[in-house]
Amino acid sequence: MDIIAELRGITARLDQEGVDYALCGGLAMAVCAVPRATLDIDLLIQVDTLARAQLAVEPLGFWVGTALMSFHGGKIRMARPCKVDPQTHEELVLDLLLTTDAISDARMTSPT
Repeated sequence: MDIIAELRGITARLDQEGVDYALCGGLAMAVCAVPRATLDIDLLIQVDTLARAQLAVEPLGFWVGTALMSFHGGKIRMARPCKVDPQTHEELVLDLLLTTDAISDARMTSPT
């Protein structure tokens, strides 16, 4: 799978559904600073947009049936939809990190 093409598809769907997001993690580093290998896409989204974000990526082949994961006593929460390429069986994980009080100062705007 072409991770940049997948990112473009995901962000197009999120933009279409009005879900604000911020690219973070290894792919953000690769795009904005130092190229590095990464095997997933990390997006920061607001808690109240999780359901819309999950519905937005389902048509792209992402399975969203996983439960929320929590770390550091609930300070970090995320959903983890994933997609498997039916021909190569390659897996792509989309980490949807949810804003919490611990990271409420993060600002997110969709590119326009």
